[in-house]
Amino acid sequence: MDGWLRETFTQFATREEERTERELAAAMKAFEYQAHYLNILELIGNQLAVPEVKIVTATLQSPPIDVDLVLDVGNTHTCGVLIEDHGEENDGLRQTAELQIRSLSEPQLINDAMFTSRLEFSEAKFGKQHFSVESGRDDAFIWPSIARVGDEARRMACARLGTEGASGISSPRRYLWDVTPASQDWRFSQMGVKTQREPLATAFPLMNLMNDDGQPLYALPMDERLPVFSPQYSRSSLMTLMLCELLSQALMQINSIGSRQSMGHPTSPRQLRNLILTLPSAMPKPERELFRQRMQEAVGLVWKAMDWHPTDEGFTLERDKKKSIVPVPDVQMEWDEATCGQLVWLYNEALVKLRRANRGASLKASPAPTAP
Repeated sequence: MDGWLRETFTQFATREEERTERELAAAMKAFEYQAHYLNILELIGNQLAVPEVKIVTATLQSPPIDVDLVLDVGNTHTCGVLIEDHGEENDGLRQTAELQIRSLSEPQLINDAMFTSRLEFSEAKFGKQHFSVESGRDDAFIWPSIARVGDEARRMACARLGTEGASGISSPRRYLWDVTPASQDWRFSQMGVKTQREPLATAFPLMNLMNDDGQPLYALPMDERLPVFSPQYSRSSLMTLMLCELLSQALMQINSIGSRQSMGHPTSPRQLRNLILTLPSAMPKPERELFRQRMQEAVGLVWKAMDWHPTDEGFTLERDKKKSIVPVPDVQMEWDEATCGQLVWLYNEALVKLRRANRGASLKASPAPTAP
């Protein structure tokens, strides 16, 4: 803690107040950095009531609630819907919420429900990682993605200064078929503080889970499992990285206190049950299967990055997935975009006009044929 305060104070005093080394040494000797910290704590304590902190987990009285994630990944825009299963307490589409993409660099900002499919490489930073390592918790703040999407990605692309290599792509879906490794290394969108250069697009924990081409290591033979040295990910593998980000955002949202309170049963944890991907009706079958593979790879990378599944174990067979601490969601791709839109409208009409969906189905259904 003392080291974190000293480093933060030194950086601010040098950058904002332009203090000399002699002035900094005198401030350190007088413990000025600790005085500022105590002043902040005193201010917060006087102005705000510290809320009661509760740590909850799954119990027999509050088992986990299953959540289905419906994703519509388009060439220009993407959106998602989260649907909770409350069993007998289900009330139509009331236990649903739009997928919210929160900016990690400015967490007070949340995207609109329909957000751009733009992808930019960016390392998620939650403070000074080296102090977390010294505390013995090198995995205290893990974000299992190295890419940003939506408005944050667009802002990063517009503010980018470097020209050493590409730092993103307009739409991973558009290049799903391109499995050729990139000719140049991908770069993070932001400049390094010390080098003033854009670092290579590789960061913990995903750098130890995939290779230079963006392939998950668990899907390769043991003698070919080399981590990332030169990030030349294929444009097709960027779809995996985009889905990793969307999956991470969904996991954060469903278990956030705000989402739990609005959905009901706030003491019950949430877990993903199904990942439903809507696709264009004219999408070729090989491309559909490649999309399914990218979604399954994203689940595997996120689960292993979060240490929910053994790192070196496979993730393709059902017996492999059963080794996971957290249940692995199923991937479903049986629906096209047009059918999904019509079904939601039909379900809502039957629920509103006829009060319940099964009544509408029974009124329009053909009678069962009688036995001869």
